[in-house]
Amino acid sequence: MGIPADQARAIVVAAIHDVTGLPPLRIAPDRKLVEDLGLDPLDFLRVVQLVEEHADIRLDDTTVAGVVTVDDLARLLLSP
Repeated sequence: MGIPADQARAIVVAAIHDVTGLPPLRIAPDRKLVEDLGLDPLDFLRVVQLVEEHADIRLDDTTVAGVVTVDDLARLLLSP
């Protein structure tokens, strides 16, 4: 069973904040991780690692490769 949507989004926002230092209020659900938030490939990998640690799950690399927005990443936490 996955985690609630608001908790999933909070985990993703916290990870992005930890990596980039951006204020959580600037990390909206529809923001693009690369184009809008400025994540480079290493930042993206670190965000994914932090999300996996906080949610205590392992995300599939192929699925993660299709992530574009904050909510795309949060949705991956909703179902195992």
